[in-house]
Amino acid sequence: GDDAAGEDAGAAWLLFGSAQGFDPARSLALRGASAGDEAGVSVGGGMDLTGDGVPDLVVGAPGVGPRDPAFADGGTGLAAGALFVVPGPFGTGPTDGGSGHAVVTLGAAGHHTISGAAATDCVGRAFDAADADGDGVGDLLVSAVCVGSHHFVHPHGNLDMLVDGPGAVAAHDGPFSADRSWTEGRATWVGDADWDRFGAAVVWTRDQDGDGVRDVAVGAPDYYGADWINLSATGRVLLFA
Repeated sequence: GDDAAGEDAGAAWLLFGSAQGFDPARSLALRGASAGDEAGVSVGGGMDLTGDGVPDLVVGAPGVGPRDPAFADGGTGLAAGALFVVPGPFGTGPTDGGSGHAVVTLGAAGHHTISGAAATDCVGRAFDAADADGDGVGDLLVSAVCVGSHHFVHPHGNLDMLVDGPGAVAAHDGPFSADRSWTEGRATWVGDADWDRFGAAVVWTRDQDGDGVRDVAVGAPDYYGADWINLSATGRVLLFA
């Protein structure tokens, strides 16, 4: 990742188009604040999330926040993570990429953070944005795919293992105007068991059951256990209507 703010601090880049293609004279870098933030693992938005009618951006940084002890020290090495809602507009002046190459640090004044609640949540690895409730403002599906992950010493051979947790996903209604925890969503879904990695992918789907409301699809690629633990593990996509 981008190491400008430290190793694996990460960044998301907004590149502006023109009639001739991308404009090499303009860009906006949204950079992680510290080493290990992993900013830019997920990027999206492009719609109004704050209620002002202007498109906003969302950047995931699953390495932000409190971090579990390193694997070598008996922990997981995972972090709480965060999603940053970065309000627009963009490309209007020298501070937002309108002229030259601007740089903004994620978490700056005016940014709205959805934070992990525990040191192994990994918020920011996956999310989706859509106007799910039809009020004209974007809503967010927030994945906390590492929820429940833990360090385990297998009794046979004292083998150290990182056990992926069940994972979880929360639906958050916009507008976003202040910081919040991922646990403060209006609805939450949780994986069934260790290894599920429920929330590895999330999406607001089109209405699947005819009630006029978008539904939620969640990927759990290790459903029934990681394939090297359970040969019947096939993974699942679960639909919530």
